[in-house]
Amino acid sequence: MVTFAIDEEVQEIQKTVHEFVEEHFRGAMREAEEARGAPEEVLQQVAELGFLTADYPDDLGGLGLDLRAAVVVQEELGWGDLGITAALTGPGFAGYALLDLAAADQRKRLLEPFTTGWRRTGAVALTEKGDPVDPDFIQTTWKGAGGGYQISGEKTFVFHGGRADLYIVLAREEGGAGWGALRAFAVPGSAKGLSAGPRHATLGLETALLADVTFANVSVPKENLLAGGADFRASLEKFLDRCRVITAARMVGAMRAACEYAAKYSTERQAFGVPIKDHQSIAFMVADMATDVDGCRWNVWRAADAFVRGSRRAANVAAVALSHVVDRAQQVATDAVQVLGGHGYIKDHPVEKWMRDLRTMALAPGCDLFPSHAVSAAWEG
Repeated sequence: MVTFAIDEEVQEIQKTVHEFVEEHFRGAMREAEEARGAPEEVLQQVAELGFLTADYPDDLGGLGLDLRAAVVVQEELGWGDLGITAALTGPGFAGYALLDLAAADQRKRLLEPFTTGWRRTGAVALTEKGDPVDPDFIQTTWKGAGGGYQISGEKTFVFHGGRADLYIVLAREEGGAGWGALRAFAVPGSAKGLSAGPRHATLGLETALLADVTFANVSVPKENLLAGGADFRASLEKFLDRCRVITAARMVGAMRAACEYAAKYSTERQAFGVPIKDHQSIAFMVADMATDVDGCRWNVWRAADAFVRGSRRAANVAAVALSHVVDRAQQVATDAVQVLGGHGYIKDHPVEKWMRDLRTMALAPGCDLFPSHAVSAAWEG
């Protein structure tokens, strides 16, 4: 029998996260967007509560849960505010890269500093200019140098670019081609030759910092090569699958927020002497929005379950889940604005922000990396 029932422990965590973001994210999201950064006290509290490391092993400072629990947490964070969620400090997706690509001693060494300082921030530098469907589109290169490695190239749209303490960088061997030439490296943010461009002005997610990062002959010690075990391609795709599922879960949270707000508004706003929910066009629209939220959540939970079980179709299910959420989340947010009519376009209501944030999150850096391989490899298997 198939079930996605949430156990009592995760239910309690879900309740705790929901109550926290309702109080601290919702009240701060407008100010955070205008300030282009989340309040430090909020960042510190999230780090100390361990919301972002629920699925990390106990010995690495996590709660020892799995991705199925993590998506429940991430949905609530996204429900609170996508912008603040994207701006949170901590290991972030860099931590997930270490879980999937690093050896045990590397994970402990590189993740341990994050457990002792809440301001420490990780970043992944994956995306580049071009079409991310083939490994050879990666133009950032690595080569052996002085007993270690040297990296050169430019990465685009890096969350926390220029501010991160640790970057996970995907690079191709100089002169090499194909999957066998790709490797990942853990690069300190203080490394000589690492620099960031100006902050990007974006449609949404303005609370989060997005910038391009340049690596000009950056030296990396040999112990910071993340070889991905026996099969780097499989490990890299596992990491990307995890990122896709987490990103999709956050978007489900934001689309749920938009749906709930629009549904409540439709019971309060009157037209022609009755609440607008009593008009068939609005009633059908809200019902479709709620159906989309539930359908997207089911796909995300299914993807998390496939990932945890090690299913050979985990990559396919993760790619499908994210693709479905990206499509429907933008539609739900747009419909929420439409339900509010003219009020949907003013900042007295949060639906316009959710629409902007979801459209921007749909282009989340890294999640669109090698999408065709994620699908085809699973079907071939």
